[in-house]
Amino acid sequence: MPRSELARYCQIDYEREMTFVALEGGKMAGEVRAVCDPDNREAEFALQVASAWQHRGLGRLLLDKLIAYLRARGTVEVVGTCLQENGVMVTLAREAGFSIGSAADGTVRLRLRLATPD
Repeated sequence: MPRSELARYCQIDYEREMTFVALEGGKMAGEVRAVCDPDNREAEFALQVASAWQHRGLGRLLLDKLIAYLRARGTVEVVGTCLQENGVMVTLAREAGFSIGSAADGTVRLRLRLATPD
């Protein structure tokens, strides 16, 4: 992976964002990120895993690491969206404790409460 592309994933606003990147031989195997609102009540997450690394547990490892990080910083809730056709992501989220809700636009809303709001 070119350094410029890797820098794009790693140079973030650490007050509101976090990204964890898994590399294998200089190539990105997977990445998970979250962007928190200014009050740290809600974080929206995104997860991607390279084809060669899918169905090997990397997505779950990255998601668990992100959830632990967000819990430690006191984030109240983590949310995400995926397509209904992305059954692997829906299953992963459900196994991680997310509630799953369908939207009229063909997407699925993923939601996990991490803490009680103040």
